[in-house]
Amino acid sequence: MIFIEHSPCEDPAVNLALEEHCFKHLDPNREVLLTYVNRPSVVIGRHQNAFDQVNLRVARRKGIPVIRRRSGGGAVYHDCGNLNFSFIGRYQQSRFLNYQSVLTPVLQALSDMGIPAHFAAPNQIVVEDKKVSGNSQYSDMKRMVSHGTLLYQTDLETLQTVLTPDLEVVYSRGVASEPRPVGNLSEHFEPGNRFTHFRGQFIRRLAHAFGGKTTLRLAPSDWAEIHALAQKKYRSWDWNYGRSPEFTVVCPVKNGKVHIHVAKGIVQSLRDDDSQLSPALIADLRDQWIGCRFTEVRIET
Repeated sequence: MIFIEHSPCEDPAVNLALEEHCFKHLDPNREVLLTYVNRPSVVIGRHQNAFDQVNLRVARRKGIPVIRRRSGGGAVYHDCGNLNFSFIGRYQQSRFLNYQSVLTPVLQALSDMGIPAHFAAPNQIVVEDKKVSGNSQYSDMKRMVSHGTLLYQTDLETLQTVLTPDLEVVYSRGVASEPRPVGNLSEHFEPGNRFTHFRGQFIRRLAHAFGGKTTLRLAPSDWAEIHALAQKKYRSWDWNYGRSPEFTVVCPVKNGKVHIHVAKGIVQSLRDDDSQLSPALIADLRDQWIGCRFTEVRIET
């Protein structure tokens, strides 16, 4: 197993670009493990609607970016108490969407550390019926990525708040997240056991499960391409919000409500929800909002 040295960066856009760069450019016959930590961020699945899976007002207030990944699945919250791992290797039909097989070495590493973790279908690791890891995959039929989270000392209050949507969405073509009680692995260690200690111990145990490790360090030219990809794709509105499937949301306005239909993150149409709003106000709102990014529409509370 080739281990890429733990990413020195905590920027989620850079780390997702790092993962994609390795997926696209490393030797397909190399089996690679990448680990990284992101500062507070929400990472949504490829087919999700950013607007109906995240409390964007809370995210904006806390300065938490919302970033779309290449794989499917639900929305997850990352912070510096969460370890992300990514297996990158040759595509194998028997392992694609077979999360139990992929996660066996992770479960073994946790077991060796004294953590009673077990697999929960279709793609989770749980401890005492609380989710500590969610996982997803993507492939181009030559290579595949299986990546997941390990909640160690994550701020669970912020996780719950930012992943509780506040919009009244009445129609959406996006994939919905499946809520489940979550917990931190730190609850199963001695008090004061630091995250960095857990990370190092986990990686050593994982390396042992693979019979040792060889470290791969990327060249400066690789890092230049990674930062360029992060800027062009993972920090772009078009990727993170514009790829949201179409949806309709009911929004309060003055003393009434309006239905707003959004496609590709852009307001397409607006109609009155009740008779209390004047035609003049509706016409004014249409002039203001139709054709605008929905992120620029300020909803009254």
